[in-house]
Amino acid sequence: MGRRISEEPQKLIVIQTPMGIVKIPLGATADMPEPMVRAMKIFESAIEKGVLDPVGETLQRLQQMADVGDGGPLAASMEFINNLMRQQEQAQETSKREDVLSRVEQPENLN
Repeated sequence: MGRRISEEPQKLIVIQTPMGIVKIPLGATADMPEPMVRAMKIFESAIEKGVLDPVGETLQRLQQMADVGDGGPLAASMEFINNLMRQQEQAQETSKREDVLSRVEQPENLN
């Protein structure tokens, strides 16, 4: 038997921010710390409810939790988003560098 493909395809939410596009995988919480899992559940719930601004709704709920002393999910979310942004920036920088190198290496560009 070959490899088994997950029965439910993973959902990917793409959000445009002032710093660029953030891609957030939904349902992939197995390797996340517990506070982040709680934050993702709030985010996924907002999406399932059809909230127009699920990020804003999630951040509002996380801030309310932090205001009463449960700041773990908010802190974990901010760290998660910052890590995603760093990873995507690094990937973009690498692809830009490869584009420049490939153009320089082409004989017609060596004049």
